[in-house]
Amino acid sequence: MMSKLSKMISSPLFTIIYLVTIGAFILLMQSQNFVQQSPALLMILRGLLIVFAIAMIASCWKRPLSHFFLPLEFREEDEGQQWITYRACRKVYIYYYVAIPVAIIISLLFSHVNFVPLLVLFALAIGQFFVYWLEIRKLDRPTN
Repeated sequence: MMSKLSKMISSPLFTIIYLVTIGAFILLMQSQNFVQQSPALLMILRGLLIVFAIAMIASCWKRPLSHFFLPLEFREEDEGQQWITYRACRKVYIYYYVAIPVAIIISLLFSHVNFVPLLVLFALAIGQFFVYWLEIRKLDRPTN
């Protein structure tokens, strides 16, 4: 039985929010003017990152060591959940089949902008979790 904290953290949406927060923090740190003009926003982002880190550590605390490096999103308690994970991973693989060439082209076209490779990596990661979440959500719905 999953606790509410574990269920929330194992959701791909949690990871998307976490990645967006990290990306915003890094991009804002790149801009020295923004850091000087909006210290409150940076404090909020730092606080969110600390809360996310504590929540993830608390969620991983009771996991068996053999499952420690498995992504939290994998729910493989029975064959049905293994099938859902398999289908979602297949969709993510297809996503990367298309997204990686697009990411390379974008990185080449905007190579003169310093933070574009970082943005591309964050976009790839967020897209991965979004595709995974959409597929799990679709397969997890009860059928009538």
